[in-house]
Amino acid sequence: MTNNLVKKSLNAIINTKASIVFIAFAHHVTLTITKGIKMRSKHGVLESAVLKTLWELEREGIYTNSVKDVYDILAQDDGQTRAYTTIKTVMDRLHEKKILLRFKQGKKFFYRTMYSNQEIIVESLNEIAQRYCNNDLIKLAQVLNIMIQSGEESLISA
Repeated sequence: MTNNLVKKSLNAIINTKASIVFIAFAHHVTLTITKGIKMRSKHGVLESAVLKTLWELEREGIYTNSVKDVYDILAQDDGQTRAYTTIKTVMDRLHEKKILLRFKQGKKFFYRTMYSNQEIIVESLNEIAQRYCNNDLIKLAQVLNIMIQSGEESLISA
């Protein structure tokens, strides 16, 4: 009963501050998704940027996105110069990790995410609770609450 209450509280926190939680935790966790697929790798900064771009496009109703689509948006949004092949490699690796779906239309590959931003955040938080809070979701919720109240994206001590 208590775990369900804590999970509802975490979902409320996630819904209000998803980007802060994602920024704070996405780079440090090996993710396990409840759909039965183990994500075996940590997300790097570029992987997170690709996922964020795809989630935004999907929120706008655009579900068939090529490497070029993501490459163009990333180049426009952050102004960093990256090779097209770098973005392609990242997207191919996310596909290999079962985080992106890839399908071919004609000669071109298109991608879409297998999991929503919220699904990844929830599983990340569950993993963090297991690893660092002795599976105590209440302690994790308290830390998240402190982060939200202080406006901090990371904490020195909890």
